[in-house]
Amino acid sequence: MTKLWEFYKHLLQQNAAWLRGITWWAAASAGAGVLTAAVAPELLAKLQRFLDEIFREILGGEEVILNFRSAVLIFKNNFAAGGVLLFLGIFFGILPVVSVGLNFFILGFLLGIFLFSPAGPGIGVFLLSVLPHGLLEIPALLLAAAFGLRLGVAWRTWRQNLKQNFQILPLLAGMFFAAAVIEIFVTGRVVEWLLE
Repeated sequence: MTKLWEFYKHLLQQNAAWLRGITWWAAASAGAGVLTAAVAPELLAKLQRFLDEIFREILGGEEVILNFRSAVLIFKNNFAAGGVLLFLGIFFGILPVVSVGLNFFILGFLLGIFLFSPAGPGIGVFLLSVLPHGLLEIPALLLAAAFGLRLGVAWRTWRQNLKQNFQILPLLAGMFFAAAVIEIFVTGRVVEWLLE
């Protein structure tokens, strides 16, 4: 276990600049989302329809049920999306940049709605509905995007980058799986409790 920890620690240290870059892009995108929510909160209805459609697609048209099957479906979707970012970033890193920009813009927009809505439930509700699973899911998304971006931009080390992308897959799988279980059994129950 120690060797595995050291291996991933070294791998992440080697790619720290890529991780910092994609994290700054995520923060800027989230900031743009917050600002958009401040000036155009009416976009929330369209965003809700978009997110409902995505969840229906992930769950095969079924309602979200707080069970292990839902956790597995969410894991499969998130891991597949992470794999797409990791390997289809080969096309000049465009997909990881666009995906991180869109996902964090949406997250920032929702945060802005919670911040700026006077009758809204407040920032605490937002944090309780995002943080439990987001503590693993967000870093996993950023890791996949950073490694995918590097694969599409750093052509001189292409073979090494591709090898490292395969090496990071087990870590991403573990992070996405744990995040999906937490999303269903912790975040889901917290949101149910908040909506009662």
